[in-house]
Amino acid sequence: MKPQAFDFEQAAKLENYVRKRYRNQLNNGALSFYLCAFQPLERKNLGLCQPITADYPELAAAGCRNPSRLKTVLDSLSGVLCEVEIGKAIVNGKEATRLRRYSLRELMNDEPSRKLIDTAPADARELARLLYSRTFVYGNAPACRPSWNVLKTGRVSSGQPHVQGHGEDKRTEKLCAGLQPGQVLIDADYKAAEPTLIQKAIGYSFTADPYQTAADLLGIDRDSAKRKINQLAYFPDSLKALSFWQCPPAEKEFMPYAEALTAYKEKLWTAGTPHGKQRRFTNTLTGRKVEADRGARVHRGQVLSWQIQGTVADVLNAACLKIIELETSKHWKLCFPVHDAVYVIGTPEQAFEIGQIMEAEAERIKQPLSVKVETFGAGGVVCKCK
Repeated sequence: MKPQAFDFEQAAKLENYVRKRYRNQLNNGALSFYLCAFQPLERKNLGLCQPITADYPELAAAGCRNPSRLKTVLDSLSGVLCEVEIGKAIVNGKEATRLRRYSLRELMNDEPSRKLIDTAPADARELARLLYSRTFVYGNAPACRPSWNVLKTGRVSSGQPHVQGHGEDKRTEKLCAGLQPGQVLIDADYKAAEPTLIQKAIGYSFTADPYQTAADLLGIDRDSAKRKINQLAYFPDSLKALSFWQCPPAEKEFMPYAEALTAYKEKLWTAGTPHGKQRRFTNTLTGRKVEADRGARVHRGQVLSWQIQGTVADVLNAACLKIIELETSKHWKLCFPVHDAVYVIGTPEQAFEIGQIMEAEAERIKQPLSVKVETFGAGGVVCKCK
């Protein structure tokens, strides 16, 4: 998606709407209006959750004084977001405020849809903040520091450079460039995290490795079979997705699983039906709520995806924070997480301990996940596996 340029005309339209909609609070001096641009990618000057903040006249004046710099920062965003702070009267020395988010696309409407912001889980926000505060060697870059953003599911996502988007081999090779003598790169990931949690949620378990079974029946490699089985869970209609295989033996083998998925997705859909001004929602297996954007169309497979991926994020974020907490005493360093894995630089003896910490966090949150640990030496050479 091409970044949207900041448009002062649309900002003025938003300002006029807010001043009209909340004129009573404004007249009482209880409304503070400002615009913010989140997810800045100009890392030298701006950090995560440190938005450009000013009231409209100040921001407009800044744009007039130095439009080139302001435009560069704002155009680098994946989408410019404006925030409005609606202040209430001070009670007992505290001022209660609500923050509402508007996208530039929504400003084209007479009354933009409202969305409360800051709904990301606290663990994810804290992890994103800590990740942005540190650097690591990444290939030829001696001090790589990506920007970090929290997704709807609670996953922490990298940006500029998007290190999480690089292939596994490329990530490993570039991270190993920063190893000192005696150090290794520890790659610890939750084994089959999403399939394991899906089976727990729907109350179904395979008697054998489903990926290998599907690969043998369909005559394809294991990775392709893995993608097909994962599609069964996140496709709107699991039974229809199964029919696309056009392989009767495989369809018969996985029919009970597809039926269990269909029944569970229908249960999730019914439980998350919005009422009144609510939005479509679901809860992760840890109990955290994930909501759809207002007005966004959602299907049953997407709701299940939020639940499972959100649960993985809850477990992984907690494990990352624990690893970072122990950095001072253990002298290891967490580089960054990727989906259901973490990259840590430490000694070979610490690999097992990293795996133990991750499994302990999963057990604490009552999720049945085990950990696979690999270590890599200089040049990305595998040292040992667990």
